[in-house]
Amino acid sequence: MENQDFEIGIKTIWFAVIGSLLFTIVGAFAKIEHWEYSQVILSIGLIFYLATLVIMVRDINRSKIQDKGFWIMFMFIVPYISPILYITRRAKMIKLRREFGH
Repeated sequence: MENQDFEIGIKTIWFAVIGSLLFTIVGAFAKIEHWEYSQVILSIGLIFYLATLVIMVRDINRSKIQDKGFWIMFMFIVPYISPILYITRRAKMIKLRREFGH
């Protein structure tokens, strides 16, 4: 393995990331509007986010990228935006690491 691909398909990862965002936004709106099942919707969003977090942290540890500590810390500081940024920047970070030979 060239350390280029995720263990899980990229479409599945995007599904989890977008699902966590959507369920969290809808769950927050549901809480504001006092819907009956708002807690269930928020819980589903949290489960999607935790699955995304586990996948991302595992990939960060396995990948040959720089600043692994920064990315792991960033996952906890900005929780819902960091997976999107990591997925979009991952290929470029691996390419840069190969070019500089570290």
